[in-house]
Amino acid sequence: MGRTGFGNWIDRDGKLVLLEKSVRTVPYGFLGVIYGVYLAQLGFSAFAIGIVLTLTVLSSAFYTFIISFVADRIGRRRTLVFFALTDFVAGTLLFVSTDWWAPVLAGIVGNMTVGAGEVGPFLSLEQAILPRTARADRRTLAFSLYNLVGYGASSAGALLAGLPRYAGYPPLFLAYVISVSERIARRIGLLRTMVFTHMPSNVFLIGVAFAPTPLTAVFLLLCRQSLSQMDVPARQSYVMAIVDESDRTAAAGLTSTTRTVSSSISPSLAGYALANLWSGVPLVAAGILKLAYDALIYKEFRQVRPPEERGVDPK
Repeated sequence: MGRTGFGNWIDRDGKLVLLEKSVRTVPYGFLGVIYGVYLAQLGFSAFAIGIVLTLTVLSSAFYTFIISFVADRIGRRRTLVFFALTDFVAGTLLFVSTDWWAPVLAGIVGNMTVGAGEVGPFLSLEQAILPRTARADRRTLAFSLYNLVGYGASSAGALLAGLPRYAGYPPLFLAYVISVSERIARRIGLLRTMVFTHMPSNVFLIGVAFAPTPLTAVFLLLCRQSLSQMDVPARQSYVMAIVDESDRTAAAGLTSTTRTVSSSISPSLAGYALANLWSGVPLVAAGILKLAYDALIYKEFRQVRPPEERGVDPK
């Protein structure tokens, strides 16, 4: 297929993936803000909300795990269409009923993203599709743009939740952060980009818990956000580079499933900590775990370099 536009480096399918990503993540941004609030208005306690969010994330992890093995058999596009229909069902449930069971069932049936970043089968499928739509030497740029449109659309969705004074800045802020990731990766390598931008962000995250004033906490959180997502396109590009094309759906699905399953218990634990312990516990625990992740991934993969970093023509 001929590649036109965008500097002749990405084809029509790649552009469609970017368009679909932007359309899909607008409601995800909206739900990320109001889903928990809506549950609280229906009478759910903080701990019950945590349980519902855990079930929502676990269902996405389950779907992601399944598609890791079946998507290439039935077709990646057909699988995307199927999960788009499940999202439609979830949205319909939220629209037609205000009973307590409707948002719970919607969270399980659909693939709703109710956190800061997208999870679920869409992410894994599109990660497997995207490398074939762009030139090999622009793969990281493709993932940078993919994440840029996703975070920008999610921020636009957050505006719909009634926070125009605060949500107006994230699209511009994240646009800068994500776009520089590709340039850094070219100079220091994908793995170093993942680790060396992620570790400082986790130190800032821990610092938020000990901030003496709200202003200091906001400043540290903004510093953390300025770095925390720079590893995402580099990580996605790295994983797709070190596996064969035939294994990309499984690789994207299994790595996403692992992250999603691990994070699924977080809402319940955070709800318990906020209700019974020091409010800074979730922040400190998250920062320490993420620092351990950075150290381990660098230790285990520092000798595994993608083809372009070894001077080999990428396939």
